[in-house]
Amino acid sequence: MAEEEYLTVTAQISFISAAAYIGADGKPVVLDFGCDRKTVPSTIAIEEGQWLVAPMDITAPSEGGHLIRRSKRFMGRRNPQDGKLKRHIEESDTEFQINEEGIPVHKIGEEEVRPEEAYALLVDHLKTRAEETTGKQVGRCVVAIPANFTDLSRQAVLDSCKIIGLSYAKVINEPTAAMIGFSRRYPDTKGNYFLVVDVGDGTTDCALVYANNERTSFDVQAISGDNYTGGGDLTTALEDWFDAKVDHGLSPHERRLACEAAKHTTSGTMRIRYGSQVSKIETDVFKDLKGVQDFFGRLNKVVDQAAPDMRRVDGVIVVGCTLYHPVLQDWCTRKFGSKRLPLIDLASLVSQGAAYAALCDEITVAEVLGQRISIGTEDDTIEVLAAQSEKIPCTKVKKLWARHDDETELHICQGQSEKFSENISLYSFYHKMKKDTPFILKVVIKADGTLDISVEIEGAEPHKRTVERKAGLSDETIKTLRDRNEGRLGRKFTAVSDTATTKDAVHTLPSKKRKRKTEEENEEEREGGKAKPKRKPKTTSTSTRKQKQKQKQKQKEKEKEKEKEKAV
Repeated sequence: MAEEEYLTVTAQISFISAAAYIGADGKPVVLDFGCDRKTVPSTIAIEEGQWLVAPMDITAPSEGGHLIRRSKRFMGRRNPQDGKLKRHIEESDTEFQINEEGIPVHKIGEEEVRPEEAYALLVDHLKTRAEETTGKQVGRCVVAIPANFTDLSRQAVLDSCKIIGLSYAKVINEPTAAMIGFSRRYPDTKGNYFLVVDVGDGTTDCALVYANNERTSFDVQAISGDNYTGGGDLTTALEDWFDAKVDHGLSPHERRLACEAAKHTTSGTMRIRYGSQVSKIETDVFKDLKGVQDFFGRLNKVVDQAAPDMRRVDGVIVVGCTLYHPVLQDWCTRKFGSKRLPLIDLASLVSQGAAYAALCDEITVAEVLGQRISIGTEDDTIEVLAAQSEKIPCTKVKKLWARHDDETELHICQGQSEKFSENISLYSFYHKMKKDTPFILKVVIKADGTLDISVEIEGAEPHKRTVERKAGLSDETIKTLRDRNEGRLGRKFTAVSDTATTKDAVHTLPSKKRKRKTEEENEEEREGGKAKPKRKPKTTSTSTRKQKQKQKQKQKEKEKEKEKEKAV
């Protein structure tokens, strides 16, 4: 199969999943799942040994059945390296639990399903649908992910793509993809600074993006987010009210589905239906519930962190599956006023934007770091290596010295907590060396937010050595997970060789060819509508060069005379 016959598909896995592919005319086409549906539930149902990926029926499974949901929030996380994982699993409404190895899994009898396996099945469902629609094999994949994802979560997404045979995959931040999709869908929108607020079911991201007048360069200025705040918190608040108000007799899953359906109302009254009965709550009462107020408190914090000065913002783009709820609509009106931009067909905006980023060579994206990277200290504090919203790609190098004669420990973490134990441990280095032996820590932060971490131990051979972190799952583990998923679906995953997919999926700003504009240059383009004219290169005549050479020669002769006088 020739290279041009391979298909590029973009995927967004959230509470619901959407995808797009590059059509014959070179433009993104939103994937249709039948009956003009552009999205499918991000769930996996297991009924009588049969695995159903993204079924439309997500009601409570029959006795002995299972429903795997919200696997994305546990991607790449492990206990005890992740100080908050145990609490987040206990507070979630999923059936994930931590196994003996510290990995979050969904247990089906003796069988364990890792988040990466479930995520891989969802991406494969979108990939297979695209291949059935177009008759072409998917060779490249771009996955839109939360901007606040850590290095481990980003690597887990790439590993999930490898599980299904997509060795060539890229990631793009969801707010950036939404900004690109918006600029293509609404090219006449005025302004340069846009605030993108993405309120999903379990995560919330916010990004301040500078878009040039031509809408070809997207420079992210700041990022903030909360991987544990989303529309699911509104459902939980409604469940708490329902439990206190009514003796309903529903199972936890049935109660969740009933409250989820009630939450999606667009009227002033929310109706929770159970059996032949209905329990009502007005939205004015609902928005005053403690859980709802706590949700908006965290949401305000995320927005204010990315854009502390709203006077700088020209427009606000609000996306996400929670957007349609009346209480969130009311919050948007009060928070952003007339700066909020009207949108339609939100479900496909992110996947379309990711497709444009993969398709258009003229589009360049400059990202920032989602969560800071630090060194853990002995007293459970941190020393920051790279701050949140720092420009990437970049490299951090730090020279350290062994404090003890025995084993030296070095811990690298990522997160916003001031305590090391509450952040996510990325890498732990242990090595026997003498006290005061120098070693160099090197952290390479790539354009997609993933990291390369290495430690170089100084000294004479054979003591000098470099230790590199092996990121992501091992090839052996990926093969094991692939075999398990193939057994569940009863078919093999098709793989595409790396040589057939050499084109970069997401273009980033080359540091030498195209530099980030300063705030002054951005403001000049914003106000004048024109880029700053280039200065003419300075020229130097031959006579001027000769004069400079004579001056240098005289200066050298004077210095020699002074040295002779000192010697005498």
